[in-house]
Amino acid sequence: MNTDDVDDIGVVFRKTLGHYTVHTLSRGREIDCVLSSLIHKQLIFPTADPTSLRHVVQEVREIEHVDPVGIGDRVRYVDAGDGRGMITEILARHSKLSRPAPVPGQRVFEQVIVSNMDLVIPVFSVADPTPKWGLLDRYLVTAEAAGLRS
Repeated sequence: MNTDDVDDIGVVFRKTLGHYTVHTLSRGREIDCVLSSLIHKQLIFPTADPTSLRHVVQEVREIEHVDPVGIGDRVRYVDAGDGRGMITEILARHSKLSRPAPVPGQRVFEQVIVSNMDLVIPVFSVADPTPKWGLLDRYLVTAEAAGLRS
């Protein structure tokens, strides 16, 4: 692992089943990343003296997302070399499009589809296949609810 790459930041532009392709901002290349296991859980630490050497986890909360990373997310990652890395943090989003994703037998989770965009432009065919106007309506309502221009 490269120690000089610990604080690199990139943008996720492709994701498939637990693998995320990140465009690195500092080097302008692509690396294939996996998620750190710590992203799947939110660890709650008690307030303690900063000089204390011992940090004890007070509570563990499960995340409320099906997949916490969306296309367009700015992430902090560790470069493991050979074109691979690990996402260690998802940085704050300024916008997102998401939908509820029910998991059978469990509560409804949020599924982030895309994040950090400024404008939504739905594109549909004119004739073949026949446009699905209800789908266009859902896209426009979702974009408006997220505060995005369309």
